Amino acid sequence: MIYYTSHFSGCGGSTIGAIAAGLTPISAIEFDPKIAELYQANCGNVLVEDITQVDFKKLDIPTKKERNGEILIHQASPPCQDYSRANTSANKNSDRANVLAATYEFYRLYEPEFIVLENVPAYAKAGVYQEFELFLINKGYRILKGVYNAADYGVPQTRERFLSIAVAKGFDIPQIIPTHGKQKNGQIDLFMKPWIGWYEAIADLIPTLPDSHLTPKQKEAVKAHEN
Repeated sequence: MIYYTSHFSGCGGSTIGAIAAGLTPISAIEFDPKIAELYQANCGNVLVEDITQVDFKKLDIPTKKERNGEILIHQASPPCQDYSRANTSANKNSDRANVLAATYEFYRLYEPEFIVLENVPAYAKAGVYQEFELFLINKGYRILKGVYNAADYGVPQTRERFLSIAVAKGFDIPQIIPTHGKQKNGQIDLFMKPWIGWYEAIADLIPTLPDSHLTPKQKEAVKAHEN
């Protein structure tokens, strides 16, 4: 069995992917009650609590010894607001920006075989992440990291994210191989599929959707072009 745990679990997008890959979610922590409701609906049980107040020893997670060879994959998506280029009032010194530092005890207790961290690209240079990476390296983990575009993996969105994967001793570092690529000047790539657009992504749903109607503002815009 491959166990899956997560911090800053959100509405469960990463957990849904883990379930699709055959992993078994056993623990999730989310601070916002409203968002946690979505996680509950999508994935199941979630602990709704400020992660800085969580007693990690009380989580129902098997330790490395108790796993007896079974694997634990842990995923974390710390708050990104203070590292986002879109946030003009970002504060990299806030408690929110540095909350990852409050989670070290979790890794000391449960020693996941794989630790996956996801965030905006600027997070890679954040002091709180660099200290976390050093902490993991000192515990014997090797790190694969980089900025990846979701569109290169079949997602109908050009979304770049920083991804860091810490791998425990004795396990192979995974390969992250793009499956799709942007077609340049209409040229066909013989080795990768073209990026997927929004229309292609929902094409099978369109026949089942009700007819759409223009808003009054859209009608006025169309009328202007007709004249």
